[in-house]
Amino acid sequence: MPAFPQTQKTLAAAAALAAALFPATEAATCPDAGTPDATAEAVRAAERKTRDAELLEIVRAQRETLAEIRDAKLSDLERSRRLAAVASRYENFLARFPDDARALVLCAKFLRDGGEDDAARERLEKAEKLRPDWAVVRQQLGAIAAERGDFAEAARRLREAVELEPGTAEYQTQLGEILRVFRAELLAAGVFADAGTLDAAMQNAFRAARALRPGALDEAVRYAESFYDVAEPDFAAALDAWTLAKNLAAAAPELGAADSDARKFVAETLELHRARAFAELGRFAEAEKILRAGADPRLKRSRGRVREILSEKTKNVSEKP
Repeated sequence: MPAFPQTQKTLAAAAALAAALFPATEAATCPDAGTPDATAEAVRAAERKTRDAELLEIVRAQRETLAEIRDAKLSDLERSRRLAAVASRYENFLARFPDDARALVLCAKFLRDGGEDDAARERLEKAEKLRPDWAVVRQQLGAIAAERGDFAEAARRLREAVELEPGTAEYQTQLGEILRVFRAELLAAGVFADAGTLDAAMQNAFRAARALRPGALDEAVRYAESFYDVAEPDFAAALDAWTLAKNLAAAAPELGAADSDARKFVAETLELHRARAFAELGRFAEAEKILRAGADPRLKRSRGRVREILSEKTKNVSEKP
């Protein structure tokens, strides 16, 4: 029985997946009116419409159930009953329409969110055979592989998803995270020829996600952070990335009012990252200026770490003949 421990996240993901799949049917070519072909096509169109309406109703019931679980409106018994009812409706639909790829994907996502990965993978693999051009299927299979620690398979699946839909920021970000989290394992398994090749692929994915969502602070920060994850960071490029993140944060609506505590904290945090980049680049006066301006007591340890780096870099320069 699906458990759904993170209902808020699950609800948002379910809504996004449903939106991506509807309408997902290809536009039918329309034969000349009055011909037998036209009549047959009209019948098929009516059947598709009825089937789509039924599947959308299952999705609606799923989202309603998840919302009520999120809001703690259901008893444990009612919760189990409602989840079982959704699962039963998916299975009933697939018994009648076993080759409906959308239903297979939606049912798989429902099962995966409930911890039933094996059943979810079985449905996704069938959907992949039916629709090998759907990136979402590869992405979901990659997520399952990552959760069970199969890093090589997760990377392969996410790379396939990106190849099919390079314009989807979510897939680019997930690929970057897979390459970052499983970096050592992927190198040990020989999935990448060397660290430089893997690091370039990881940063390319995060850079692509940032480019696809140019106004998004999260993507800007994640790309900037990626310079800490590579063997040979380009601190000039890192400084540019942190500066962009700083500029985005100044106007980010999610940080509240211009003088909000959250906005001030984020601004000072990003400035410390810029200070480190300045220190690494030998621009010591600019790094020092940022450190002197810092005031938030919550960032005392971070300021101390950047100051250690600055002192070390300054010492190295002074000791050079």
